[in-house]
Amino acid sequence: MFRFWNDRIKPESSKLRVFQLVLIGIPALALGLAAFPLTGHGWNGSLEGAVLFSLPRNGEQVTGPHHVRNADPAAGKDVPGSTDRAELSRIKNLVRKLGIWDSWFDKLDSLHEAILKRTNPETEILVGTDGWLYQGLLAEFLLIPPSGERQRAWGEEHRRRHPGSWVPTLESAEKAVIQLDHRLRSRGIDLLFLPIPEKAEVYPEYISKDLPKNVPVSPQRYRVLGDLLSTGVHTLDLLPAFEKLKETDDDFLYSKTDIHWKDRTVRATAKIVAEYIRDNFALPEDPSAVRYTMETRRFQIKPSLAKAAGFDLGNDGKEHDDAEVVIEPNGSPYDYRAHQESPILVIGDSFMMGGRKGASFAAHLAYELNRPVSGSYHRNGGQQAPRALARNGGALLKNRRVLVWYVVSGMLGRYWPLVDLPGTTPQSQRTEAKK
Repeated sequence: MFRFWNDRIKPESSKLRVFQLVLIGIPALALGLAAFPLTGHGWNGSLEGAVLFSLPRNGEQVTGPHHVRNADPAAGKDVPGSTDRAELSRIKNLVRKLGIWDSWFDKLDSLHEAILKRTNPETEILVGTDGWLYQGLLAEFLLIPPSGERQRAWGEEHRRRHPGSWVPTLESAEKAVIQLDHRLRSRGIDLLFLPIPEKAEVYPEYISKDLPKNVPVSPQRYRVLGDLLSTGVHTLDLLPAFEKLKETDDDFLYSKTDIHWKDRTVRATAKIVAEYIRDNFALPEDPSAVRYTMETRRFQIKPSLAKAAGFDLGNDGKEHDDAEVVIEPNGSPYDYRAHQESPILVIGDSFMMGGRKGASFAAHLAYELNRPVSGSYHRNGGQQAPRALARNGGALLKNRRVLVWYVVSGMLGRYWPLVDLPGTTPQSQRTEAKK
């Protein structure tokens, strides 16, 4: 924390340095402790953590970071997980390199201008170059200033331009994820939160050609990830892996005319998540030791964005995806709804790819883990998916040990409902709002 101040002040003598620390440091420290309680969100036990990853919040406080209860010390797995600590360290280094949020955000002005210029306000479709289309409401996530003060000012301007609409904010998502993590912990269930990169994060070059080199286009993503990790929520950043995968061959990771990812991207994500689960959570042994097989099948991609934009692609413009379909031992495509006994539950949005029998995210995760995985998704956004956990007395949570909650990152700026699970302490002074 003092390092950042000293870099800006550049004291000329040790006496001046001491004077500045007394004059600036002690009052700021007192204010910081008042604003960010030691057991509150975003506090990871260091002054530096408070500078990088704390937003003022109201409501319930969650003590963190919590221990990985299912970790196996005998197998050399750290408690809490070394994976999470390494990820938080990586994000902090990224922030140091690019500048704390406002500086990083301002480096991307050309992208922000292009998003506004290329988005049709009537269809809410962002028309990129070379036939690339984006969902404007998801790409709008990249326009949200990541710092608290500028975020609030931008929200007021957004409210003025769009009366009656939800004011985009990163806090709503953070509060919902932290609360669900807290509720699941009380039931002995580990949460892994997975923000799936929005297409505009992976392919921003088709929105703006004038992008700074080696600058990730979504400081908002890292603000949220930093807050969640420093609070003890298990979280994975898939964007670096996607960027490496993007360079391996000419096949795209996402459809050009639809919002969704392709099967090769789903399979790569399943490998990453399976490795994280094996390294961080000890699951009950599965005596069945299922061995699934795969078959290649071609699916036609529904051009939802092109249809919304009123574009006629013709036969030549239609996209296909050669997917690997997971086959059960009985010869049928894997059906995640038929494995409710699994200790692993995957919930989220339409990125489940549930319409592709045997090629869903849950199916590929089951293949990588060699054990059944159950799933559930909400068509109106993954932030709504936890509502299903509260139904029927929490029946979906029976016998679960790990819950994987994935949401496309473009939804991080939308309204996220706070969900109280049956048998847990209700949220005090909850403020509900309509999306």
